[in-house]
Amino acid sequence: MVRGKLRIAFGELLREKNYGGNILLEGVALLLIGVLIFFQALNDYNENETDKILKYGVKYTGVVVNDSCDNLEDLERFENEIRNIKGIGQVGSAGQGSFNTEDFKDNVFDEIYEIQKGHRDIFGDLQEEEFGNVIESVNLVEGSEKLFNLGVSKGYKFDQCNSLLNDYDEVIYLGSKISKMKIGTVIYDLINGKAVIGGYLEPNLRMVRDEISDEAAAYMNMDYKVLIVRKDELKNRSNIIFAINNDSDMNTIKEEIYQLARMYKVDMTVKTYRGIFDGIASSKKALINLLERILSVVLVTSIILQICMQSTHIIENFRNYGILYANGFSTADQFFIFAVQSLVKGIIAMSLALGAGYFLMDVFYSNEVYSLDVLYDVVLKYVLWKVGICAVIIAILSVLISIVAFKGKTPKELVQER
Repeated sequence: MVRGKLRIAFGELLREKNYGGNILLEGVALLLIGVLIFFQALNDYNENETDKILKYGVKYTGVVVNDSCDNLEDLERFENEIRNIKGIGQVGSAGQGSFNTEDFKDNVFDEIYEIQKGHRDIFGDLQEEEFGNVIESVNLVEGSEKLFNLGVSKGYKFDQCNSLLNDYDEVIYLGSKISKMKIGTVIYDLINGKAVIGGYLEPNLRMVRDEISDEAAAYMNMDYKVLIVRKDELKNRSNIIFAINNDSDMNTIKEEIYQLARMYKVDMTVKTYRGIFDGIASSKKALINLLERILSVVLVTSIILQICMQSTHIIENFRNYGILYANGFSTADQFFIFAVQSLVKGIIAMSLALGAGYFLMDVFYSNEVYSLDVLYDVVLKYVLWKVGICAVIIAILSVLISIVAFKGKTPKELVQER
C-alpha cells in the first residue's frame, strides 16, 4: 500500500507543470538563507575555535600591540610592570615566524622543508628563488605556553624548557606530521647558536594567528609547524599576550595598562580577543543587513508563489483526487502523498542550494589560509542544520496549503470539479 502511494506521489510530481520552477525558487531562497547564516557563522566559528585554543578563553585574554617606543629600556620596564597589575594571571609572548633551512648547519631541516612545503599558511604563494627554502614556525617566549592549550606527545614537557634554556638558545618542538628528527638532537645555526629538539607536539593542535580578520581562519594548524621556545628577552618578543583571572574586569585592567604606557612613553594598543571578534561582526553588519533585506523579499515572494503554484496544482487535479477517494483512498492517504511530494521538492531544492553554495565557497573563499576543510566545518556546524530546518518549514507549509484546499471537500464534490 505504501509503495502504491509513493508511486502515485512521484508520478503526480513529474506531471506537475510548475515542478521545476517551484523547486528552483525554493532552492534560491534556501541558498540566500544559507549565505546569510554563513556570513554570520564564519566569525562565530573563528571566535569559538580561538576560545578553545586560549586557556583563559577570548573573554579573559588580550594583546598589547607595541606601535613604537623611543627607549628600549622603558619598553622593557613597561612590559615587566604589566606582570604586576592586580588581576593579571599570565603574561607571555607568541607570534608567527619563519627561518631558512640554510640558517642551520648540515641541512638538518631539508626533509622537514619538503614535507611542510605543501602545507604552508604564510608563504604558499611566494617564490623560492626570492626567499629560499623557508620553514614556517611559531615562536614562544618560555612560559608563554601557559596561555595556550598546547601539549607535548613525546619528549621534554614545556615546564622543562626553563632548565634546557640554560644550556641551549632554543628548544624546538616538531609538529606531529613532521616529527622526523630524534628527540635530544643538538643542532647549530651559522653563528654557532645551539638548539635542541625538545620533542613532538600532540596531533591536531592549533595556534592563534597574529592578525585575526574575517578573511582568514583565526588559527593555524600546528601539525606541520615548528614551535620554537626561547628565553624571555626583549629581542625575542612579539606582541604581549596577557590573561586575566575570571573574577577581574578586563576594562579596568586595560585602563591600567594604558596608564603604564603613558608613564613609560610607550605608544601601544590594547586589544581583547572578544573585542577583535566583536569588531569584525560590527564591520560586517551593513552587509548582513543588506542580505537580510534581499532575503526577506525573496522569501516572501517564494512563499507566495509556492502557495499559488501548489493551490493551482491541487485545484487542477481535484477530479483525480476524487477518483482516488472513490477507489478507497482516505484523506490521510492523500495527505501522505502531499507530504512525500513536498519532502522530495525540499530535498532537491536543498541539494541545489548546497551545490551552488559549494561553488561560491570555492570561488570566493578557498585559498591558502581559508581551506575548504575549514569552510565545510563552518557549514556543517552552523549552516546546514539551520537551512534544513527552513526546508522542513517550507515543506510543512506546503502540506498545510493542501489540507486547507481539501478541507470540507467530499469525494463526490472532488469528482465533479472541472
